[in-house]
Amino acid sequence: MVSVQKLVHLHLGWHRDFRERLERGEPVDPVAVGRDDLCAVGRWVYGEGMAYTGLSEYEAFKEAHAGYHASVARTAELAAEGKTDEARERCSPDGASGAASLDLIMKCGDLTEKLAAKE
Repeated sequence: MVSVQKLVHLHLGWHRDFRERLERGEPVDPVAVGRDDLCAVGRWVYGEGMAYTGLSEYEAFKEAHAGYHASVARTAELAAEGKTDEARERCSPDGASGAASLDLIMKCGDLTEKLAAKE
């Protein structure tokens, strides 16, 4: 069974690293961060997680994960365009990427609860 703590921990670490790279002004490739299959959570989604295909909570988690990566790709584009304040705002809890991150965490919890109930 998937561990919500592990997936959330992996996601939060990735999100923190992304924010810190923006804060330091490091270039971030929007195409790379937009890919939802390259991070540890994405590798789970498209690997072991595929066993849950068709389960509505898994599909919602997978969609939220893809949406999160689309959001951070847009954030990286803004940073690349020199719109660093706007990019930073998107990473805040109230910003688009911050909200997408929270949604992903909530969907992860839903998935874990569903899988625990099936045991």
